[in-house]
Amino acid sequence: MATFDRWRRWLTVVAVGLTAFGLFMAVGSGTVLFEPLHRLIDPAFWQSPPDAAAVAFRAWAYGVWGATLAGWGITIGLLVHDAFARRERWSWQALAGATGAWFVLDTVVSVGHGVTANVVINVVILAAVGVPLLATRAAFGGRGA
Repeated sequence: MATFDRWRRWLTVVAVGLTAFGLFMAVGSGTVLFEPLHRLIDPAFWQSPPDAAAVAFRAWAYGVWGATLAGWGITIGLLVHDAFARRERWSWQALAGATGAWFVLDTVVSVGHGVTANVVINVVILAAVGVPLLATRAAFGGRGA
């Protein structure tokens, strides 16, 4: 039981972190605070600094990407706090399925566009969510139950 609760708390921290970073992206994407991210991602798309139209598009894209990330973090947090805590199998399946779909699709698109920084971020997030999912699988009637 203690191990399950520890992983549940870990997923709560991940959910809060994803939500906070998503909110930061949504409101800070057009600011100087995003320069480190721009330096990592921009070279995949522009040989020289992007023009004003590209900068405006980038701020919009990061803004909606952040909003989506914040929504995903809130969803994870609510699942983990409620149905996951009660060990309702559907909550584990929903979290595992959504995480797997996101990882595969996002990573394939990122690799296809040469955005290595996003691939690295994806692997870190997958580990942060996937390890606790694997560790708690048996509590939901999975293999090893």
